[in-house]
Amino acid sequence: MLFLLRLYFFIIFILVILPLFNHLVIAQAPKRAAPHTARLAPPPIVQKFSNPLLVSRADRTPMIHPPSIRPPKGVALMLNRAKLKDFMRIGREIIRQRQLLQAKAKHRQ
Repeated sequence: MLFLLRLYFFIIFILVILPLFNHLVIAQAPKRAAPHTARLAPPPIVQKFSNPLLVSRADRTPMIHPPSIRPPKGVALMLNRAKLKDFMRIGREIIRQRQLLQAKAKHRQ
């Protein structure tokens, strides 16, 4: 009789109590977060420059970006070691040389 009573409580324990703790016993894979689909801001608008100095001479279509000031070959290594003032001085020098060349070309026309 004691054996049947123990068997009865064991079956009740298995059928009623264990399912309450089932989520603790079975390891489940962590749920992934939903992908972020909403944009916080619209994409930036690319505007074309209308400055006549930045217009290419071949077809007179405006460029998307202004021309870069490219240092002469070999200067890039020196610029990596130089201070900001030195870089700005070289940039101003190159801009001044370009302006002089443009003024000479304009004067010839």
